[in-house]
Amino acid sequence: MAGIGDTLRKGIGALFGLGGGQAFEAGRDDIQEMAGWRGARAHMDQVFAGQGNVMVERAEDLDRNSAWINGALDRSVEAVIGKGLQPWPTPIYDALGRDMAWATTFARKTRARYRVWAEDPFFRCDAKMRFSLGTLTRLAYLNFRRGGEALAEIRIDERGASNPVNLLLMDPKRLKNPSGKPDNDPLFRNGIELDANGVPIAAHVLKYHPDDAARGPNFNETVRIPFRGATGTPKLIHVINPRYVEQSRGFSQLAEAMLPAKMLERYDRAEINAALLNAIMAFFIKSPGTPDDLAQALAPTGDAEANALASYVDYREKNPIRAIGDAVVRQLLPDEEVIPVQPTHPNANYPEFQKAQLAKVAVSQGISYAQISGNWADINYSSARAMLNEIWRSIEQERDFFADHFMQPLFVAWMENEVAQGTLSVPGRPARFYRDISAITNTTWMGPSRGTVDPMKEASARNLEEAAMRKSPIEHILEDGRDPFEVLDQIKLFRDALDERDLDAPDYNTKGSDAGAASEDGAGGSTNPADGDQDGVPNEEAKKKGRGRPAAMPNGGTAQ
Repeated sequence: MAGIGDTLRKGIGALFGLGGGQAFEAGRDDIQEMAGWRGARAHMDQVFAGQGNVMVERAEDLDRNSAWINGALDRSVEAVIGKGLQPWPTPIYDALGRDMAWATTFARKTRARYRVWAEDPFFRCDAKMRFSLGTLTRLAYLNFRRGGEALAEIRIDERGASNPVNLLLMDPKRLKNPSGKPDNDPLFRNGIELDANGVPIAAHVLKYHPDDAARGPNFNETVRIPFRGATGTPKLIHVINPRYVEQSRGFSQLAEAMLPAKMLERYDRAEINAALLNAIMAFFIKSPGTPDDLAQALAPTGDAEANALASYVDYREKNPIRAIGDAVVRQLLPDEEVIPVQPTHPNANYPEFQKAQLAKVAVSQGISYAQISGNWADINYSSARAMLNEIWRSIEQERDFFADHFMQPLFVAWMENEVAQGTLSVPGRPARFYRDISAITNTTWMGPSRGTVDPMKEASARNLEEAAMRKSPIEHILEDGRDPFEVLDQIKLFRDALDERDLDAPDYNTKGSDAGAASEDGAGGSTNPADGDQDGVPNEEAKKKGRGRPAAMPNGGTAQ
């Protein structure tokens, strides 16, 4: 009876909300939607030990065989990384006792030195001397998006390059606890070694890829690689984007998309096969036979020769009715009937179903339905702009995260060697580099530009932002993924070339022709005070006095 009493008390409590146990519907078990719903209770490192590698294998299979997933990954790499991420050094000069002029000079020299190393034609920035740093970055980010992790060792090799630092990309599948250490060991989590405070201090990496058929006899042997060197600068890069606090390994970022993507691939294949079958089967021939005839023909003691249905089938096998183009040849026998096949595939509801599933996949990957499907038919200016604004926030966040955790450690290691070999001077000389390392190595990473939906409108908006001093031209150029000083150097080169050839600068006043086209009396001319001769071209005198100089812009600024 005690059990019944407890049940009654719980029921009464649930009814009247007693004890606070039923305050949230999400915590209730007595409603149909919540009954029996239990989420997994497990540490994420144990979850990874059981499911992590399986999900990576499935993600790689989708990348190879699903056009939609392959395209989604490619769009992400293009938007976030593009040709590669470029540094724009932004040392915190006031913390170093310096000024903006010093910071600008330092940034330009640092960037020049970095480009010499990163764009080395012999690819000596790659430990395997196969790819440029831009390609290595794209490959690392693709692995991060697909498998949830990026893994690389920062090495030092004197190979005649401008800087001895080079990068060895590794497949995270090679992470494995050393022999005898289980995955539930408090200090060894799926190949990551932790200290007593839970800080990752080293990774244990298999000497051979676990799936390599050419691996050596000691294929389970691991190498311990510390995360930091003796000076504290990075030696190993391990990028994960955790969703749980105590998480040592990264899960595939395709995890949420795997089930709908796989089901959609199966459904799509079934629809294609059904439609193909419909296309092949043009018609059926309805015979005059009866069920009794069929039973007699199939009877084990039946006389096949005397059976009418058997004879009919034999005749049709030897004399099939065939279609040549739109014409059917062969004469029908008495009582035969041609029944055309009514196509039922593709299913009329399939496009909407496909769209809903692809939208689900797209949301999980931070891209739009139009991007993953390639269908831009329903996109107009307003929706395109809203979509671009929404996606761009995700792209910026993703780029900043990957740059901070992949590019910045490499940049710090690279600069350490530049300072050590004396090619870069820092305040206080090398002795103060480690003390001020955060201020010295502070960097903004540039990637592909945002893109525009309406270039004219967005260019005007940028001009207004600069006029209102909300943003500087340098910020806008950096957003375009370009070096501001290279842009300025190119502009100066262009203007100097115009001056040398006694040529006028282009007229950037797009309203000039319109102003001269229609005055108030309709006789032409211009109402622009800057247009002295009323020919619709303002500032002619100024341009003649200083050839190659920019014309005045409508907002009062000058064209760049």
